[in-house]
Amino acid sequence: MQRIILNDDLIRAKVVNIEFEGTTPEAFKRWLKDQGVFAEREDDITIYPSSFTISERDTGFDGTVIHFYNPTKGVNEMYTIFRGSEHVEVSDWRPKDWVYNMLGIFVGQGISQYRSAKAFDVYLTEQIKCNTNVPLRKIAMGFSLGGNLAQTLQLVETPFDSVYTFNDAKPSIYQLAAIDKGFQDAIEETFHKPLVPFSIIYGIPIHQLMKLARQRYDLNNVGIYKVSLTGDLLYAFHQVPGFLETGHEKLIQNVKENRIRSVVENIPQSFFRELREVLFSYSILYEKEGFDALWEEVTGLDVTVVEGLFRSIVDYREEGFHFGLLKRILNVLKKGFLSFEEVYERLPILSKLLMCLYKDSPSLIKLLMENGYVTHKEHIKWKENIHIIEEFIKVLGSEESLDDMNVDIRLWRAILTVYQLLEKVVYSLLEDIEVGVESHDLERLIYYLQKYDKIFL
Repeated sequence: MQRIILNDDLIRAKVVNIEFEGTTPEAFKRWLKDQGVFAEREDDITIYPSSFTISERDTGFDGTVIHFYNPTKGVNEMYTIFRGSEHVEVSDWRPKDWVYNMLGIFVGQGISQYRSAKAFDVYLTEQIKCNTNVPLRKIAMGFSLGGNLAQTLQLVETPFDSVYTFNDAKPSIYQLAAIDKGFQDAIEETFHKPLVPFSIIYGIPIHQLMKLARQRYDLNNVGIYKVSLTGDLLYAFHQVPGFLETGHEKLIQNVKENRIRSVVENIPQSFFRELREVLFSYSILYEKEGFDALWEEVTGLDVTVVEGLFRSIVDYREEGFHFGLLKRILNVLKKGFLSFEEVYERLPILSKLLMCLYKDSPSLIKLLMENGYVTHKEHIKWKENIHIIEEFIKVLGSEESLDDMNVDIRLWRAILTVYQLLEKVVYSLLEDIEVGVESHDLERLIYYLQKYDKIFL
């Protein structure tokens, strides 16, 4: 078979990193020539953005197809690029990609971006095949969330000859069960229980689900090739139960150790199960009614309030301060105050998440100690002061009088000590998270690919 045009990891990563909005085929061809890829080729290039297809609602999905065609030389290659998670959507404040990461990939119920990605691929494949007379070779490429979409499509549909990902988000066994009716039927038949509601799946032992997944999907030989940095934050969270190892992975070591990965690896599975169960109902709402409905359900805050603030900030940056802007901001704040009662009613949601965290806090603190975030002495001090706080809460619950002032002083000292220890842990975690976020950046991965060329773990 003829060698593919984008034929190494570095050039593929660079292409994935290009923002193709507004890029012309001629400009892209010149760029490829500058990279030494296209020097002797006369292939036609067509670029199709995801806006080329019509979607009934905006799911946050973004992608690009690059089509190389030269019938004389037998070239007919379709590269589908799935974009990674954006901080915010273009001209929008809604972090749809990150909501999909949490509710779709982690919880497993959301599949809206998967559907959009599949529709984009199917539509353009048909279009290209209808207008070419050479066998079509299909290659998928993706970064982060885009890597997840490419791999998940490949596992379920196998539409590509090969898939290349960079700092990917792994496919989720729970999301596969939501997407693939055949896999869901196999689960129900094996465990003799219908997944109604779908959240029943979280009670099935993860190792048994993994065994079924390995029987259904060819996880090691599906043409998936991955490149990741060991310091990447997502690489740390690959240890969360429910994510699947697929294909062939090359690791570039850019940090000596990933402490967050070690912590995540040893968090009790029960913690992730309870977290998924808490978030499950919101996944359904997001899939049915979209981000705005989810936002108002979780926060109680009218979406027009945030929309108004966002537009005011955009206008201020573009036009500067003016009295029309001040009037608009005051109207937005007025709406915000009227929403306060709704916001207050949503506090139980937050308390559920905090209780989930609190129940597993002893084991979490132990993990932090084992990975250098807390010393053994600090761990003992933490437990002693938490015990003081819990005893005080018991006294309040029994409505006994607290006539001894020393009890109150001990309480405030305990709270202060716990706060100081928590502050130290959070600061250290944030430092490691910052390294993880920097390592996740595609430009960072490209830097290491250029620096170390083919040196991998």
